[in-house]
Formats: sequence, C-alpha cells, structure tokens
Amino acid sequence: MKYLIILTLALILTSCEVSDPDAAIRMEISNILYEIRTGVIQNDIGRIMLYVDWDYLHFGMRYFQYRELWLDRMGVWTSVTFDNLSVRVNGDQVVASFIMRLTNAAGTTSSFEPDTNGDTSYFLYDGSSWKLIGNQHPF
Repeated sequence: MKYLIILTLALILTSCEVSDPDAAIRMEISNILYEIRTGVIQNDIGRIMLYVDWDYLHFGMRYFQYRELWLDRMGVWTSVTFDNLSVRVNGDQVVASFIMRLTNAAGTTSSFEPDTNGDTSYFLYDGSSWKLIGNQHPF
C-alpha cells in the first residue's frame, strides 16, 4: 500500500511538470534581441554585430550592408524593442517572430517580423551560439 501511494504521488508530480523544449532557445534569442536593443540605446554597432554571422545573407543584403542598415536605423531611432517573441525551431535554425518597435522623440514605428523586413529574424546555431544569418536568399 505504501508503494502504491508513493507511485501515485510520483505520477502526480511528474504529470504536473510542463516542459517546453523551445523555451531555452527562445530565451537565448530573447537575450540576443536584448543585446541588440542595448547596442541601439548605447549607439554601439559592435555590440549588435557580435550576433551576426559573417555569411549573413538576406534578400541580397550581406554582413556589411546589414551593419549599415543598423547604423542608418541608429541615426534616426534612439530605441528599439522586440515584443511578443515567438520562435519556430527547425534543428539548428530558428525563425523568430516579433513586433519590432523603433522609437525616437517624434514617435514610434512598428513592424511585424519577419513579414515586414525579416532581417533580424533568421538564426543559425553554429555549435556554440546562435547567430543571425538572414533568410539566405540572394534576391
């Protein structure tokens, strides 16, 4: 009888545990987006580019063009936020969906990613960390 009670209790405790296999990946992507946000606020392009793979390609835009894109954004906008993050994991690749809000003294503009631009939505795990890679489409 004692073993039946222990077994029942163990089943109840393990059935209450809800696991999300993508939660750790979502947290890592969220941390990268936070670092990008911090890079924008501190006007530190190097901080942003730490998370971009050298083989970045997004509709023909390469690594240095992506750098220029963020320099242009930082020239206009003083802050960025990434809200409502969700991730779609496919092996060592992730597509992150979120609302990107760019803000300055004049106001805020919002885009739904990856549908609007997508330049900051595609990640690849290189064996040690997640890196932005773009959608890998040349056009």
